[in-house]
Amino acid sequence: MDQSVSLRIREIVRENKDTSLFPGSFDKYLIGIKKDHPYLSKNILREHDGGSYMIATLLILALVVLAALLVLLMMPQMPFLYDPTIPAIFKIITINHDDNGVRTFASYVVVINTGAVGFRNRNLEAETYRNGVRLDCRIPTFHGGDYVSTHHFKIEKMGGPGTCKDMWDPNEMVFIDYADKTFRPGDIVTFEVYDKLSGQIISRHTYKA
Repeated sequence: MDQSVSLRIREIVRENKDTSLFPGSFDKYLIGIKKDHPYLSKNILREHDGGSYMIATLLILALVVLAALLVLLMMPQMPFLYDPTIPAIFKIITINHDDNGVRTFASYVVVINTGAVGFRNRNLEAETYRNGVRLDCRIPTFHGGDYVSTHHFKIEKMGGPGTCKDMWDPNEMVFIDYADKTFRPGDIVTFEVYDKLSGQIISRHTYKA
């Protein structure tokens, strides 16, 4: 007899608190139960299998939920999962790898406002991705005066007409001098611009270095 069946019958007997039902050894009593009432063993086994199935189902559901949470956490690192309808307003027009004719992987990026309206550069911030991985060089503002006093990493300097006043107007450029070797030829660079007040992305552009 299956051990789980024996344990279940022991529990039933213990619940009934009647030990006078089985003279002699308990094992002989179990054998007699199985012989006289075979349906009991089948029902208990069915109950046991049903419990195992439920546990397996719950484990699978837990794994699915965990996988979904991991995907959500990874989404900020994977811009290609975002809404592809986001417009490319601020576009990269060039990435320069040379410094005075010498290949230093200078990573000098020029971005232009290709939209029809101007934007308050104080209210803009940007994230940069290389080959789908977000870089630790967030741009907290595009206002030149404000940018100097901010904590910015892996960007040596920033300037251009779009940073000189309060507005980044159409057709105006901004240059961003990333640290050398940030980008190399063939890298896929994604430049995302956000509205700091709402936290919403307003532009995304992808460019092959």
